[in-house]
Formats: sequence, structure tokens, C-alpha cells
Amino acid sequence: MTSLVICVAGKHDLAVSALRYLLDHYPDHQILFIPNAKDAGVDDWQPSLLWHATTWGVRRTTLEAVYKEPNLRFFSLEFDKIIPVNQFSSRFLYNIHFSKLPKYRGVYTSAHPILNGEVKSGVTLHLMDHGIDTGDIIDMLEVSIGPDDTVRDLYCKNLATAKILFSKNVDRLVAGDFIATKQSLNGASYYSLKSISYSTIKLDLRKTAFEIHNQVRAFVFREFQLPQFNGWSICRSLITNQRSSSRAGHVIEETDTYFRVASIDNDVLLFKDYYPQLWSAAKIGDLNSLAVTLDKVDDLDLRNGNGWNALMIAAYHGQVLVMQRLLAAGADPDAANYKGTTVLMYALSRYEQTQEFAGFDLIASAAKRLNAIDHTGRTIREWIVEKSFPHLLDKLSP
Repeated sequence: MTSLVICVAGKHDLAVSALRYLLDHYPDHQILFIPNAKDAGVDDWQPSLLWHATTWGVRRTTLEAVYKEPNLRFFSLEFDKIIPVNQFSSRFLYNIHFSKLPKYRGVYTSAHPILNGEVKSGVTLHLMDHGIDTGDIIDMLEVSIGPDDTVRDLYCKNLATAKILFSKNVDRLVAGDFIATKQSLNGASYYSLKSISYSTIKLDLRKTAFEIHNQVRAFVFREFQLPQFNGWSICRSLITNQRSSSRAGHVIEETDTYFRVASIDNDVLLFKDYYPQLWSAAKIGDLNSLAVTLDKVDDLDLRNGNGWNALMIAAYHGQVLVMQRLLAAGADPDAANYKGTTVLMYALSRYEQTQEFAGFDLIASAAKRLNAIDHTGRTIREWIVEKSFPHLLDKLSP
């Protein structure tokens, strides 16, 4: 095969896993990457292409630098720039789009299908042309949308499906050996950046219960936003069997857990988000607040925007009584943040700062996966040795 220039441009797990595959399977070709503009080089709820590519020694490039590469294979994987196709010498310009094209061209492809009550979406591999997501289709996989799936759920489904789609097709894409089919004009739709204003999201309750439920689902993406109502963040909704007897949008009932609101047809429950209260209680050791929130959250291991769950927060801040109650309630002692830092590593940090031993001892006795490796490549044992606390090794099970 002629020596190729292969460029991965984009973000998140799709771009990172694609780059890793190409490095492993095409070592004789020149592999380049272009990160998105907002990639700060730090893993958060998704891995950073900039961080991983730099760690792997991959050379960073720009769009302009690869325009005239005749033997280019260009992969746009959630890339944030419009590709000027006419500037490229190569025609092998590939995009993976999170919809079942020709439907849902453009942006917010995990939100609009939910807003529209779809039960299926898809992920499409296509050639790039002069339009927006209008290029010939190479392959497509369907994605199911559950009745309670949020925009985050659908995004993660799309992401997982996109990785499968890439793996299924990558070798023939590199070889340039594929068949592409023109998109149909029937059923095509397009959504621009102005189609949703995330800075001014407001639930429209003068709708049917189904439509209200879909609005909540379409805006629940904790890493970015939650819909707001009457001073509360709303984390989920439920359509009841009770026909509404009040005007649509009227709050019929408010409890500690939810608002019951009337709609055009049936009442809807809007559930209050107690996770910030849980994380705050874990930090300051507020056992009363903790007791209230434990009954009102579904996932004790849910992580905040920094990647910390309640047990990590409590371990880092030395709140041993909170740690005990969280473990008794089912919190995972082996949980890790986005960088692989485990609860026990947080407890070690607390010990390093204060010489308080109880928190470390508690988690060490509960943890099972002591060989877990963080992004520095270290295990808890290696951290203990590096920090010169050999006496703590005796507390770890063999």
C-alpha cells in the first residue's frame, strides 16, 4: 500500500479509540491528529483527544496543513469545524454523524429525536461533500431510544454505536475500497445551532404529558445542564395515569421529591435533583442532610462535574461517618474518577495531608480492586510506596 497520511480530527471516546486503533494497525503510515478548539488536554467525563494523542507521541496538525496531501485519509469524528471539501486534494474525507441520515442533519442530534418522540435513531458513516451532512452514505447502524432515555443516554448509545461502526469499516476506509450511496431527499431534516438555546432553556408545560416528558429527557445532560423549574433542577419526569383536571402548566402538588403538574392530558411528575445536596453533605459531614438525600437519589456513585462521587468527596475530606453510611447504603468502594483515581487514592491523599488513618482503613478494608491503575499508570500500592508510607501496605489485602 502507498504510504498514507491518516488524520483523526474530533473529540471524546470515538476520536481517541479511533486514533488508538490506527496507531496499532497502521504503524507504517503517518498518523496525525487535530483536536477540537475546546479540548483543554484534560480528561473529564470523556477522554481528551489532545491528552491521549500527546501522551502517545502523535503529531498535531491543522486543516490547512493537510489540504494538499494527495494520499490523505481524513476522519472527522465529532469535529467542531466545517470541512471545506474543495480545499482538499484527497476525496477520502469521512464523517461519522450521530443520526440516521438524511434525518437530523446538523447539530443537537441526540436532543431533537427525543423532542420529536422518536423510538429509533442511528449513526451514519458518510463521505463529506459541500453540504452539511449531505455526503454519500457508506454504512449506518440503528440505535434504539428507550421511553425514558435522556439526551445523555442517547448520546452515549450513539457514541458506543459509532465506535462499532468505525471498527467495522476502518480497514476498507483506509484502503479506499468501499461503496457509497447517495442520500434520499425524502425524510431529510436539518437543525441549526439556533434550534435550541441552551442558555435559556425553559420547560413549556402547555403541552401533552408526552411532550413535557420528552422536553425533560431532551435537556437532562448533567455535565452540561438540567432543566429548571420553580427554583429546582429537574433530573427526570414521569407520566402518571391521572387525567389532568387543571389548566396545563398548573402545579397541582409539591412534595419533597417532585412537582405534580397538569398537562393537556395527564399529570406529570417533575423530580427534584438532590445530588448537589448529597455531594455537599459528603463534603461537610452533614449527616442529617445525608439522611434526607439518600432516599431521593437513584445512584450513589453518580459523579459530579469534576468526576467525583459522594464517597470520593467524603474520603478526600475525611468524613468517616459519611463514608460509613454511604458504604452501608451500597456505594462502591472501588469507584474511580475520570482519571482513574480511586476512592482509596483519595483516602490516601487525606492521610498524607492530616495523618488521619480512619478513612483509609475503612476503604482499604472494603475495596476489592486494589490493582486498579490510574492515568499516571500507578496502583494504590505504588502511590503508597512513592509517598513513603510503607506501613499502610499492611492494611491492603493480598
